[in-house]
Amino acid sequence: MFNEIQISPIGERFIELYNSSNSDVDLTGWYIQRKTVTGTSFGSCITSTQFKDKIIKANGYFLISRSQLGESGIVDNFPLSESNTVRMRDSKGGDIDQIEWTTIDEGKSYQKISD
Repeated sequence: MFNEIQISPIGERFIELYNSSNSDVDLTGWYIQRKTVTGTSFGSCITSTQFKDKIIKANGYFLISRSQLGESGIVDNFPLSESNTVRMRDSKGGDIDQIEWTTIDEGKSYQKISD
């Protein structure tokens, strides 16, 4: 699911999701949580209400960003910084994907390059 993440500059922050299956995925009820390297538990990053009625087409991408970029979900503010772990959970609370990073240079992104 997580395909690419950029954390800075803040105005260009985004999370790109990729659906590698041959079926559309309804994101209603799904959510993304984050935890810092010093954190002991996960907190909210993208809430389930922000995914209401959102679909990732089969073999398609979905972009979560601070501005409209194609078929994206617009989120005014979502906390991402260096040394974070983010995880995606489905509507039943099941883990779908998780990714972590230490540093990402400004204007650069962290990308999945293979399965």
